[in-house]
Amino acid sequence: MESFFLFIFILLYYTIFCDPNETDNNTIAIVATSDMHGHIYPWDYSTDEETDVGFAKTDTVVQNLKNKYPKILLIDIGDLFQDNLGEIFINNDTHPMVQALNLLKYDVWVPGNHDFNFGLNFLERNIQHFNGNVLCSNIIYEDSGKNYLSPYHIFDVNGVRVAIIGATDPHIKQWEGSNSDHYKNLDFLDPLDSIKQTVKNIEGQYDILVGAVHIMRNGEYECEGKSGVFQIAQAIPEFDVIFAGMNIVFIVLILMALGF
Repeated sequence: MESFFLFIFILLYYTIFCDPNETDNNTIAIVATSDMHGHIYPWDYSTDEETDVGFAKTDTVVQNLKNKYPKILLIDIGDLFQDNLGEIFINNDTHPMVQALNLLKYDVWVPGNHDFNFGLNFLERNIQHFNGNVLCSNIIYEDSGKNYLSPYHIFDVNGVRVAIIGATDPHIKQWEGSNSDHYKNLDFLDPLDSIKQTVKNIEGQYDILVGAVHIMRNGEYECEGKSGVFQIAQAIPEFDVIFAGMNIVFIVLILMALGF
């Protein structure tokens, strides 16, 4: 699978509602990667060929952006480890892909479905070793009903409250069916319902609302046409922007511009 890098900068609340000639307007760059699939250096080890993707190239782009937009938030939307020989490092104390996130000072990681491929011990070890916030609103413990990960995090960026809500594909049990230890005591909920509840829980606590989801654009299986990225955008008008990975095409919805 290909890997993607994209960024978007949002003119925040103060720019939208204040005099554009004022000097105290804020610009925050929100930078997202998705489906990096073992790529640190821009090299495909299966074909022994150079590629255009990898955290080494991401770093170059991010550093250039930081020079222009010093107020920056970095998000990865999952599927870090699987592919491009990433599997050979699963016994490392910290996987090199998480080391890369830490080196680049990522603020958020939302686990994707392939991040469960190597078992919960592996995943949880790397979650603990990530220096940022690991977010997902639609994974709960089966026995207690409590959230497995934090559903959201609110960043204070120069006085502006930026809330980021994470979610992942709900079909991980189905895809990991032959390895039940990969999701032991976990349940994966409909992302639309979980995100709606999270938005309700944090009402009034944010100025900008960002979605970071590892979900198909229109959902699939029983969720098709019901709780994909497009349906989430239509159903939750509170979002200012949604970053979505998984679908090979990296989707960014600027919701105010689309009229949602």
